[in-house]
Parts: sequence; C-alpha cells; structure tokens
Amino acid sequence: MSTLHERVARALLLIGLAASGSAQALSFNVTYDSSVNSAPAGFKTAFQDAVNYYDSTFANPITIDLNVGWGEVGGSGLSSNALGESKIASLYPTSFNGMISLMSGNPGLSSYYTSSPTNNPSADNILIPSAEVKAMECGPQNTKGGCNSPVSGGAVGFGSSYSWDFNPGGTPLSSQYYFVGVAEHEISEVMGRISFRDSSACSSIIGTSPCFAPLDLFRYDSNGTFDPTNGTIFSTNGGKTRVNTFNSNSSGDYGDWSGSTLDAYNAFFSSGKVYPISSGDVAEMNVLGYNTTVPLPDAFWLLGSGLLVLVAGTRRARSSV
Repeated sequence: MSTLHERVARALLLIGLAASGSAQALSFNVTYDSSVNSAPAGFKTAFQDAVNYYDSTFANPITIDLNVGWGEVGGSGLSSNALGESKIASLYPTSFNGMISLMSGNPGLSSYYTSSPTNNPSADNILIPSAEVKAMECGPQNTKGGCNSPVSGGAVGFGSSYSWDFNPGGTPLSSQYYFVGVAEHEISEVMGRISFRDSSACSSIIGTSPCFAPLDLFRYDSNGTFDPTNGTIFSTNGGKTRVNTFNSNSSGDYGDWSGSTLDAYNAFFSSGKVYPISSGDVAEMNVLGYNTTVPLPDAFWLLGSGLLVLVAGTRRARSSV
C-alpha cells in the first residue's frame, strides 16, 4: 500500500507532466518539391538532420513552413555555381521603433537593439523576413497572440550537379561537399540571417536606399564604430568584441561570414571539409530573435518537486528494510 507521502509525490508528478506537456519549441513544416524525387539516397535524412538541429536548439514556440528543392529553389533554377540557395517568402517593411514594438512578446530581445550605438536613427528603413518577424513576436513564454499559426518562411534548394556527403558529422571525400552544413546555412537564411548591405536590393524592393535587415544593425568597422552600411565586424556588445567577420566579396552573400574559420555560415565552402555551426552562429541567431533558453515555468518546478519527493520516499522505504 502506498503511503500518503508517495501519493502526494505522484499527484505532483502528474500535475507537472500534464502542464509541461503543452510546452512548445521551434519546428518546421517541411514540404519536398517534386524535384526531390530524383535526389540521391540520404538527401531527406541529411536534410532532416539539419532541421533537427534548429528544432532542438531554439525555443521559440513557432512553426515555419519550408519548401525544399533539388536542383531548384522555389520552382526556379539555382544561380550558377551555387551549392545551395534560399528564397524568403516575404519581407516586412518597418521603422526601427516598429521593429522594437514587435519584440513585446519576446522579453529581453530588444536589449540587443536599444543599447547605444545600435539604436541609430540612420538605420530606419528596415526589412524583416517573415519567419524572423514571428520569432521576434514570439519568445519561449509565448506571450503574444498568433504564435501558434504557422508562418511561411520560404524555400531552400541544393545543387544537383555536385557530389555530396550526406553523412552528418562525417568527413567528406576530397571531391564531396558537406551537405548538412550547407542545409543548415540555407535554413538559417530563411529564418532571417540575411543582409541588405547591397543597396541595389533596397531600391528594387522598397524604392529607396539604404535599407537594413536586422542583422545589419550589428555591423561595426575595425575600430569598433557602428557602421550598418559597410561594417564587416559582427558584434553583439556594441563593437567591443568581434564574434566573426562578414563576407565582403560581392560574389557571395554579405550576411555570411568571410571564411576565416570552418563554419556553416561561411559564404564559400570547399569540398572535403566539414562546416559545423559555431557558438558565434548561435549568438547571431539569438540577436535575430531565436532564443536558446527557456525560462522554467511553474509546471517544471512541480515536475521536479514530484520527482524529488518520490525519490526521497523510495530511499526512506529502502533504508527501513
């Protein structure tokens, strides 16, 4: 027969499990285009491995719709020499203050932007990718309405003329490219890791120049001076510390890294090498709105309390034998 102590413990445990069961995290609705039917064996498994990384790392309770192509992206052919490519579903034009107001459902995020010198009135024509808007609005505590509705992130595609290594973490042959790293790279762009340093893009989208993606508000020059237009140093603390260096080669994306380290967010990949996601990449995604930590709600305290009480009760029973 169970003791009162044990019954209380089980009750707390059940309450904790029921409440914590509603906890959410980042997820993707992946749709494979018909082109993927001709992709090599291992393609979908390796792509899912890249998706799983983001699902398990970031805690925003949002769902991002994502289309995946093989030899094409969103129904169009890839650019010449592109290992992978992304397309953003839509861009949200706003002012600096408008962007800050989006963050009311993601406590703490605005502190990255409102500390000087990032809070700069010259960086006011801001375009935010649709998935990032959702992340900015919806922190782990899900304090803003509409977080449970999926958002269309866009599409990613991968070159069908390359030799790929689909083995996560394995070292590719000298002739192969590390697929998981490229997939993680392209997915992060759909999530918002893009730049509008190329002012011609601003003119074609909103008819004015310059304009900025949120990522551009973390650009500094080599002296640590805020420069959202031309800065090549990425810093999250006002230019005091360099996290990495942005690419400045016009043949690559300006929102990627220059390649001083082997990194999944580099602008250029070489065959035969592994390109993992780094701590600097995670820091970059953090300032774009993606949270890596979840505040423990009361439900988890109850769950822990129930477990501790139950363990304590079991130990007492055994010691009395």
